[in-house]
Amino acid sequence: MSLSDCVKCWETPCVCGHEYKNYGTSDKIELLRAILKTCSDQEFQEICKEILSVDFDEDHVIEIQYKE
Repeated sequence: MSLSDCVKCWETPCVCGHEYKNYGTSDKIELLRAILKTCSDQEFQEICKEILSVDFDEDHVIEIQYKE
């Protein structure tokens, strides 16, 4: 067992979010930037569509709403 395993989901890195709940906003932004930097434009669009209600017109975002 690794010392960095999440105490809730036991995954490394954490996939349930528990390990990040006490992160401040700037830390969450830094984490998201690090992850999204590795994505292609297509992957970024797919991620946005999955997490948010986002419409893309070619390579431009035309509407963003949080999914409920």
